[in-house]
Amino acid sequence: MPLELELRNAGSEDVRVPAEFYRRRGPSVKRVDRHSGKETSLAINPPDARLLKSPQTLRPGQSFRFPWRILPTEISHFALRPIDVSAVFSVNLTPGVRGGQARIVSSELRITDPAGSAPR
Repeated sequence: MPLELELRNAGSEDVRVPAEFYRRRGPSVKRVDRHSGKETSLAINPPDARLLKSPQTLRPGQSFRFPWRILPTEISHFALRPIDVSAVFSVNLTPGVRGGQARIVSSELRITDPAGSAPR
């Protein structure tokens, strides 16, 4: 299932983000089966810290997009039928910072298949 994720500067000041780092590493993705409540995270690509040294400036209202993919088996092997899964994509705007100091943004995508068949 190909996706395009967008990170937009919704603030009023310029921000510097390591766009290429995010493109290569990808987002954190948590799957939640809405039937059972079961949650699990998908594996992420190993980060390349060198890419943190080349940030891109996003002016207010500007964004950058990057493609991402969830494989059909990452949903069909996880979810009960009929499929009703939330995929929560999140990006740490302060790479390397964890816990309460990290600035995390996230967005949720609901994936359903009322017919009960696996996604293609």
